[in-house]
Amino acid sequence: MVVQGSGALGARLVVVPRPLDRLLTVRAVADQLGVSTATVYTLVERGELGHVRVSNAIRIAGADVSAFITARKHSASRGR
Repeated sequence: MVVQGSGALGARLVVVPRPLDRLLTVRAVADQLGVSTATVYTLVERGELGHVRVSNAIRIAGADVSAFITARKHSASRGR
């Protein structure tokens, strides 16, 4: 986020970082998607679901889950 402000030296821009998304566990993502943890691990392995590794643990941002769902939505007009 960029915020404009003014100070003694005139106008300036201040960059304020967004807070990080809460990182979700594989189990939490599996629960949200209604699939098994094995399916989530497969999606991660194939590169279909964004993730980060924290040591040997896989964590997934909520934004990555949303992007995954959005990319796979089918509209009624598109057919099968």
